Amino acid sequence: MAAERTAHTFASTCCNHRRLAHTPAGEIVGEVTLAPGDVWWEGIENSYEVALEVSSHWRGQRIASELLAFALDFEVVEEMILFAMGLSWHWDTQGLGLSIRRYRVMLSKLFAEQGFVEYPTTEPNIGMDPGNILVARIGKRVDQQVVNRFLHRLLHSPQDGINDGV
Repeated sequence: MAAERTAHTFASTCCNHRRLAHTPAGEIVGEVTLAPGDVWWEGIENSYEVALEVSSHWRGQRIASELLAFALDFEVVEEMILFAMGLSWHWDTQGLGLSIRRYRVMLSKLFAEQGFVEYPTTEPNIGMDPGNILVARIGKRVDQQVVNRFLHRLLHSPQDGINDGV
């Protein structure tokens, strides 16, 4: 099992949170980072983009799944909106022998294990390729007005309106 061969480390700065998976010898085999979203998501309180990566020769051992679960195993995530943007040009489809469609399905299932749901969006990077995907997990204690702003922002540019439809 991957967890037996790796250890997890937590690093944090004022706005970013990172979890690393590494071997006992210190080789980093994967990481997950939570960071504030870019300008598209400004004004959406407690929203963080999730980025996840596993070293190519460590893939296929459920490290990504375990690392994501470990990174989100805090009660405070119930006060956050977490989202991940899967951009097909970042994926190692060749290394895994997967088509873009199958890689997208794999990512969707990985994040669904942690309560993420796919959302349609007009976010420009997602719209650049039909294989791209946006998934989000809305914490149970997120204020409904913040949820409404997030849901509105999914389909409307920040320039569309100062109140994001609420």
